[in-house]
Amino acid sequence: MPITDLTSTTSFTTLIKGPKLVLIDFYATWCGPCNAIAPKLEKLANEIRTVQFAKINVEGGAKSVAEEYKVTGMPTFIIFAPGIHTRYVITKRN
Repeated sequence: MPITDLTSTTSFTTLIKGPKLVLIDFYATWCGPCNAIAPKLEKLANEIRTVQFAKINVEGGAKSVAEEYKVTGMPTFIIFAPGIHTRYVITKRN
């Protein structure tokens, strides 16, 4: 399954309210580590069908989502579970 490119807060909200576990990759086009991990995420997205993979460009149309979740380093991965307001954050600091 391809990785969904979220370009608005509406698309983000719709996705995380869905029935699947969602992993969101917050990235920047100039970020070396983001570009290095992108092919690995594509592979995972094709192998793990029970998780919806998505990405948000922190400088793009949905940058307000990155600001809301206080994303300051890239790449940052946040996992949203259906019906649960808790999120799990994985970043280079962890």
